[in-house]
Amino acid sequence: MLIYSIQSAAAWKALRQDGVLRATRAHQSDLQLSAYNWMTRQLRKKVGASSTTDQVPLWGWAYETQQGMRDVRRHWMPVASYVQIAVEIDEPDVLVSDFEAWHQVLMRGYLARDAADDERFSLECQRLAKTCGTFGLRRRILASWQRIFSGDELEPAYWGQPRERSYQACFWEIRRPQVVESIEFRSSQAPDYWED
Repeated sequence: MLIYSIQSAAAWKALRQDGVLRATRAHQSDLQLSAYNWMTRQLRKKVGASSTTDQVPLWGWAYETQQGMRDVRRHWMPVASYVQIAVEIDEPDVLVSDFEAWHQVLMRGYLARDAADDERFSLECQRLAKTCGTFGLRRRILASWQRIFSGDELEPAYWGQPRERSYQACFWEIRRPQVVESIEFRSSQAPDYWED
């Protein structure tokens, strides 16, 4: 599977020197940590444990072929030097998920299949809030997140056609022989909210 991952210039240097790139908790942002910890557990379930105890996933964009690839350098990031790395990773070693649907996990929201499912869940939340609170819906919310891994469960009329959606990938490491291509670049414009 072809994966495009944006890494810092320092990470690229480490990969070239050490022959392998792995991320640890020190590399992970504290923003929305519970969602990222959830994704780490999902990767562990799919591909097995990482090689070290404090390892966290590396992230990238998944494409079936290079022809399907869009320029992933357009995604926002602070002004700095980066490398877009194209790597070929065996599919069993990668956890692919729907990028747009992932935002429901980030926001701890219910991931509806379609508009009708979204409406039903909203009505149930309103009903339960009047009687016993929404804590009982937590299991349903967590279970709904599994839909990010199966595009078949997301209605195309609501989420968009599968071939038109973006897919992200999580994996434990990049090994130097897996690198197909690298493009060094400098991000020149951070979004306004990135500034102090």
